[in-house]
Amino acid sequence: MSSLIEPVLLNDFAPFLSVAMAINFVSSFWDGVRNKAVNNLDSHRDSFISELNAVYTSGDSERSESVVNLSNEAETYKQKLSWLSILATTISVLVVISLFILLAWIGFVPKQELTVAQAMLITSLSIIPSALLRAYGTYYSKISVNKLKIKSEIMKSAAKAAIQDNQQAAYKKSPKK
Repeated sequence: MSSLIEPVLLNDFAPFLSVAMAINFVSSFWDGVRNKAVNNLDSHRDSFISELNAVYTSGDSERSESVVNLSNEAETYKQKLSWLSILATTISVLVVISLFILLAWIGFVPKQELTVAQAMLITSLSIIPSALLRAYGTYYSKISVNKLKIKSEIMKSAAKAAIQDNQQAAYKKSPKK
C-alpha cells in the first residue's frame, strides 16, 4: 500500500512512453491502419452494388435508383468514418508531440517525480483517446456495413420480384391469333 503513496520517477516511464509514442505515430501516418474502417466500408459497398447489379439483366443498372440510393447511403457513412479518422489522426499526432516533449523533459530532468495519479493520467492519455476513436470507427463501420447489407438485400428482393412480375405479365399478354 505504501508503494501507491510514494512518488515514482518519470524516468521509469521512458520505455512505456517510447512505445506509446510509436503506436500513436504508426496509427496516425500508416494509411492501412488510419483508413481501415473506411476501406472496409468501401469494399462491402462495392460488393453489395455488384450483387445488386447482377440482379438486373438489361439497361444501365449503374444509374438505377436502387444503386444510386445505396451508394448515397454508403457515402454518408463514409463521410462520418472519414471525419472520425481525421479526428483520431489529429489526436494521435497531438499525443505523439506531447510524448516527445515528455521524453525530452526526461532527458533534462531525469529525477522528476510523479504522483501515482499523475502517472495514471500520463498512461491513460497516451493510449486511450486514439484507441477509443479507432475502436469506435471499427464499430461504426460494422454497423454501417450491416445497414447497407440489409438495404441491399431488400433492394435485391424487390428487383427480383419486379423482374419476375414483368416476365409473368409479358407471357400472359401474348396475342391470340
